[in-house]
Amino acid sequence: MICPKCKEDGTISTLYVGTSSSTLMGHAIFYDEQGVYHSHDPNNVCTSYQCSNGHRFMTSGKNQCPNCSYGNESKTLTVF
Repeated sequence: MICPKCKEDGTISTLYVGTSSSTLMGHAIFYDEQGVYHSHDPNNVCTSYQCSNGHRFMTSGKNQCPNCSYGNESKTLTVF
């Protein structure tokens, strides 16, 4: 992941992951008919980030299932 403000400015930075929070609903973990693992987590996860240039932003959205399209809708990005 790259800081969106640094990317826009054409600069480079180190990105530090801050705190994360999540809603607390249970979710389905299962293996489908072909034995493929799925994790369909409906919880919304918010994570904060800060880059070495002082830019701060947050992402919000669902975790993506590793083996299907569940949760791969784009995450919301909020730049401060």
